[in-house]
Amino acid sequence: LGAEPADRYQDRRLGEYAPAVRSLPAGSKVLFLWEPRSYLCPVTVLCQPDAFLYNWRYLLHRTGGDPAAAAADLRAAGYTHLLVYSGGLRFFTEPPNVEAEPQHVQALLDLAARDATLVVGAPLADTLALPPAQAAGRGYVLYALHGTP
Repeated sequence: LGAEPADRYQDRRLGEYAPAVRSLPAGSKVLFLWEPRSYLCPVTVLCQPDAFLYNWRYLLHRTGGDPAAAAADLRAAGYTHLLVYSGGLRFFTEPPNVEAEPQHVQALLDLAARDATLVVGAPLADTLALPPAQAAGRGYVLYALHGTP
């Protein structure tokens, strides 16, 4: 007990998840996409994990598949950021696990390009362009939504 600092232990055991969650800005409200955990979410941040891995599909369903409407819906609900597990997204774009259909992925890429700013990580399009074996386990991307405090 105490043989290694907590941050180093968390980084070693949780991989890129730990530093991604530690990078969440105080006072933010964050929607997680393709990440069911909210472990380590700071008490100063409101984190909405993706427990059923359907946060994005449900948001698109509610907003008619329109990325601009999805961004407006997120802002109206008080969300300031999106934390996307890009390896999880990539997993769900490949057979036999295709649950993130091409139009859903394109809507997310459109939202990221028009309604958000990349804060941490590699752009989603970069991960999606990789062969599946290289994308597996790829990290987290934090986007700040435009027009939020």
